[in-house]
Amino acid sequence: MKNLFFLFSVAVFGLIFSSCQKEEIISSQIDNLPGNFASANADGNAGINGALLLNHTRLLVSSNTSGSIMDLSVINDEMNVTDLEYGTMYADADGIVYDMENDAVYQVNRSGNNVVAYGDFDLYEDGDDLSSTATSSSNFINGREATYSRNRLVVAQDASPDNGDQNAFVVYRVSPDQIQYSKTIQTDINLWGIQLSGTDMWAIVDNSNMLARFDKFNRAIDGSVLSPTESVMIEGIVRTHGLFYDADSDVMVLTDVGEAASANDGAIHYISDFSQKWNDAVNGSGAIAIEDQIRIAGPMSKLGNPVDVTYSDAAGQIFVAERANSGGRFLVFDVPTASGDMMPEQSMIVAGASAVTKAN
Repeated sequence: MKNLFFLFSVAVFGLIFSSCQKEEIISSQIDNLPGNFASANADGNAGINGALLLNHTRLLVSSNTSGSIMDLSVINDEMNVTDLEYGTMYADADGIVYDMENDAVYQVNRSGNNVVAYGDFDLYEDGDDLSSTATSSSNFINGREATYSRNRLVVAQDASPDNGDQNAFVVYRVSPDQIQYSKTIQTDINLWGIQLSGTDMWAIVDNSNMLARFDKFNRAIDGSVLSPTESVMIEGIVRTHGLFYDADSDVMVLTDVGEAASANDGAIHYISDFSQKWNDAVNGSGAIAIEDQIRIAGPMSKLGNPVDVTYSDAAGQIFVAERANSGGRFLVFDVPTASGDMMPEQSMIVAGASAVTKAN
């Protein structure tokens, strides 16, 4: 009997210790979430399985008017958005990327025509002014989107009179404490949204409804003029701008800003099984038909000039930097199942919203 009592006591102690240990781990994980996201949810419904910790998407949003970077955490199952705001030394910014391995943010500073790095990014708290840890030389004018892969950052230079009406990819080697100019590759298409995917580059063709791919982009040499390997028309789009390709799920998301002066004619195009549809278009009609896409558009969507977009297949959500509606918004949509007008699951004012990127 004594032995049975001893074994029962050990088992109870083990369960209590295991439960306490698990709660400590969950609390530690919550504390490691960015800024006030952790404090706001530390007493929330995380539960023993810590589901809350695994079910959020972190986004960073640039502004071309406010001089701020917004750090947003979308709790997917509850559709809550927790926001932090950090100050920068310049008002006009565009492309933004996050290097998770080195905890660094790289942002296109349009005011200074350079790239700025912010190392140890997760140490900042809401309301802090960011301190740059590296700044590039000035190698572009009218920089727009940026894309990052393996310590290589590419900035899209959009043609303007100030840069001789030259579209170009400007390439840097980056780390949190050093940004080195590598090369400039000119191109004969109008640039805005770009994304590296392996060794290839996806790029929208601004002022059109075209999407382009540059194969083996990393082999292009400094000073060369690069033409797309393949281009395809995206039916239904007036003027494409933002793009995000998720290779794992084979989903392409594109934005349509419509007429730039209109604040209510924007759209999102969601294309599943994208590789097959792309190849069919390249080898056939040259276009991805509107019936092979899902298009979100209409007054309920709040889409006017959706300048940038990103996507989470795990969350089943699309995240948009909307520039025209109310002077700038951050919008969250569930992945649509049919074309039409739909309300965003979340909408918040972000003055001058110019670019968005995932940060987890």
